[in-house]
Amino acid sequence: MKADVPSPFHGPRPAVPVLDEAIRRQRDDLRRILAAYGRNAGPNGLHDLRVALRRSAALGRLLGGHPGPKDGREVRKLADRLRRYLSPARQRQVSLELVRILTRKDEALHRLVATVLSSGRGISRHPGVADVQRSGGQVLSAMDEWRESISHGAHNRASNRKLGRSVERRVREGAREILEIGIPGRKALHPQRIACKKLRYELEILRDVVPGVERVVKASRRAQEVLGDAHDWDGLVQDLEKAAGTLPPREKRAIADLISRAKSNRRRTSLRAKDAMADFLPLVETLPHLVKPVS
Repeated sequence: MKADVPSPFHGPRPAVPVLDEAIRRQRDDLRRILAAYGRNAGPNGLHDLRVALRRSAALGRLLGGHPGPKDGREVRKLADRLRRYLSPARQRQVSLELVRILTRKDEALHRLVATVLSSGRGISRHPGVADVQRSGGQVLSAMDEWRESISHGAHNRASNRKLGRSVERRVREGAREILEIGIPGRKALHPQRIACKKLRYELEILRDVVPGVERVVKASRRAQEVLGDAHDWDGLVQDLEKAAGTLPPREKRAIADLISRAKSNRRRTSLRAKDAMADFLPLVETLPHLVKPVS
């Protein structure tokens, strides 16, 4: 950060309000989404919950270790664990949505493929609401414990500088990961998508305190979306190929045509993802200058 840019991570004013408020906002958001998930465990509810868990894990990555070495680490671990548990169900939902697009003029084919994918021969079933609520409650409890540690920790110029250096180091690491992957081939689409997601949610935490970050956040969202489209079509191809192996020859031929069309969409969206990353990478290169190490 430039020396003449006010920041809660430098100077005599403690950064406690920024740290505590970031955790409080995310805790309240996660609690609200968990309650809504109990009423609606459909596609929108599952998507919103996984995003909230990514944001919770981002807090642990970016601000964890403050005020104590272990503070915030449990938030990241628990949020990531629950999100991974939900991933197969989310992939199932996305694949079914894409199948609907491909088969909108063939209801019989849609019923066949939807039945195969929903039967367990293709992808995993939906997780239980009670399990999700229980695991989500553990994330909320970890956030409350983190805030309790903050309220009792030592907060001064030295702790501010320690937190600032930690934040700056993590942002540089995130930028370096994206730059090392670069413009992705098919196998690197998913790793690059995950790297962009991590950086985006971490930068969102800093958007109010680091000038210039908002522009990178918006660009990362666009890159993440097109990378996600390509990844979704790739996931559908894999799900259909897996499902086709369980079917008799006639049904297998019908799905083979669907796989071919899904691969065509995968190629198209992969090209869009490469174009988006070509635009995004120069902005990522600016991050070390936006978030400068403290001397």
